[in-house]
Amino acid sequence: MKAQVKSHPKEGDEVTLTKSVASLPAGTTGIIVHDYQDGEAFEVEFSTANKPALTVLIGSFEVTHAARH
Repeated sequence: MKAQVKSHPKEGDEVTLTKSVASLPAGTTGIIVHDYQDGEAFEVEFSTANKPALTVLIGSFEVTHAARH
């Protein structure tokens, strides 16, 4: 049986913060809009209720693929 390899997030993927970043708490979801240095860092856009979209540059260790329900 082959082991499954988890793919790294890429542009267009929905991701979840694994820790608080800027004014966003851990667990906030956003969309990767740009990938830097082959997935070492990402520019992620977050949209929250009643606030303008916020784009944040974060390291790959600060996000994980968003859970699908």
